[in-house]
Amino acid sequence: MQSQTYDAIVVGSGISGGWAAKELTEKGLRVLLLERGKNIEHVKDYVNTTKGPWEYPHRGRRTRAMELAYPVLKRDYPLNETNLDWWASDQESPYTEVKRFDWYRGYHVGGRSLMWGRQSYRWSDFDFEANVRDAVAIDWPIRYADISPWYDYVERHAGIAGSQEGMAQLPDGQFQPAMPLNCGEELIAGRLKQHFDGKRRIIPGRTANATLALPGRSPCQYRNACWLGCPYGGYFSTQSSTLPAAVATGRLTLKPFAIVTEVLYDRNKKRATGVRVLDAVTDQVTEYAARIVFLCASTLNSTWLLLRSATDVWPGGLGSSSDALGHNLMDHTTSARARPAESKGWTTSITPGAARRGSTSHAIAICSATNANTCAASAIRAARAVRGGRARSLNWAWVVRSRTPRPSRATGRSGARPSARCCRTRRTVSPSTRTRRTSGGCPCWRSTAPLARTSA
Repeated sequence: MQSQTYDAIVVGSGISGGWAAKELTEKGLRVLLLERGKNIEHVKDYVNTTKGPWEYPHRGRRTRAMELAYPVLKRDYPLNETNLDWWASDQESPYTEVKRFDWYRGYHVGGRSLMWGRQSYRWSDFDFEANVRDAVAIDWPIRYADISPWYDYVERHAGIAGSQEGMAQLPDGQFQPAMPLNCGEELIAGRLKQHFDGKRRIIPGRTANATLALPGRSPCQYRNACWLGCPYGGYFSTQSSTLPAAVATGRLTLKPFAIVTEVLYDRNKKRATGVRVLDAVTDQVTEYAARIVFLCASTLNSTWLLLRSATDVWPGGLGSSSDALGHNLMDHTTSARARPAESKGWTTSITPGAARRGSTSHAIAICSATNANTCAASAIRAARAVRGGRARSLNWAWVVRSRTPRPSRATGRSGARPSARCCRTRRTVSPSTRTRRTSGGCPCWRSTAPLARTSA
């Protein structure tokens, strides 16, 4: 009979759960890792990772029927037929919205570590000191110096590609070589650096895509198919990185289809003693005991679990004595904005849209477009806005995505598909060559067509 007592229990197997399992097992603890959904095995279960668009019934896109079945998921990029079964069903897992709240979930081993955007940035002292500077809320009890060594530790294992820039508001890290800018980005970066004395710059996105091999992982292959699971382990996920490390210790027990319904609490000892689990397949209820319980089931599900626990002691749930439980929550974000004070010498950031509108709002702009022309064109429009006087007062750094895009479909003024210049070999590649993924074509498929319109 399998043991029901462990040194530690980790609830949830996403990015944080995978890390907890790795660290605890490597420190000698016997760990039970619980996941409410199915198991997805590395490589074996990435069933669509090598498919081309023509191999899907609707070329990998969404359909009207899918939009009706997924009213929440359709609000953004996740809804398509390439990895639909990796996202929680809106019909099987509904929730009530008092006002709009986009909740995109992945109920399987690895969670959203398989589908995340991989952009990985450090907080700086500007972030940690923001509350005290602005005289709002509560001051953070730590500063950047306290957490910097842990950033180092995580970055070395995960494999974060990025460039050393020396910006106080965007601290450098233990980066692997950055993915190079494409032709359009290089051109605009050079012009900005020259025109603004380096105070406004374009830098590569800091991304959890390895550019150098790591133990058990190959570097990124630039396939632009990360959301389908990477058989090379090119990007950081539970499956490619932390789970293999935990399994290698021989001290990990992984249980999929295990829905934790309650954290068990001993009111006399005033300690959590384990969890109650519902088997999603058999409906059997089992209790597991441990000295340590980690809740890594995402912001909302971890909170839901606390609200259901120890209600005989606290009506509002375990940890609700401050009346904060269930309030002031934030799930994953798809974009972010900040409004720092204007200061000479700062290299801050704006969105290209804000620059076009002449807005004074600031934000790090992370271009997630899969088409290189979209990113380059957005940067060009932002640069034009600055150069044209509509946003001259803004100091900014443009953070571009670091993924090799799909073949460009940009058209020239005449409507014909333009030639492209390979950003690695500097060779000119004809449209007919560019449409074939062969060794004789351009290895990076980056069109320079929009750049001709910026020379004036």
